[in-house]
Amino acid sequence: MFIPLNLVPASGTLWQDESLDLGSLIAGPVAMGELEHFQQLMADQGISVQPTRMIYDRLYAFERLAKGHASGHDELRELSLTLFESYQSAGEWIGLIH
Repeated sequence: MFIPLNLVPASGTLWQDESLDLGSLIAGPVAMGELEHFQQLMADQGISVQPTRMIYDRLYAFERLAKGHASGHDELRELSLTLFESYQSAGEWIGLIH
């Protein structure tokens, strides 16, 4: 991948997260592994989830995370909150739909 030097910040790094995989076809505010785990926990509760859609459809992601958080399953509730906070900290304000 070629990045023009005028686009590289003075610090020499393009992002703070050095673990970012540029080879990934999907870049989102949360890790796909976490979304797949969320999908499995939701399936265990009888609720379907499309992890890829959660990356680009903020309303869908918010609705699924709300359902997960409302469940009686402690691990699912915790993961839902963790994912929600990840969206928020990445600037994906999924609670505010424009």
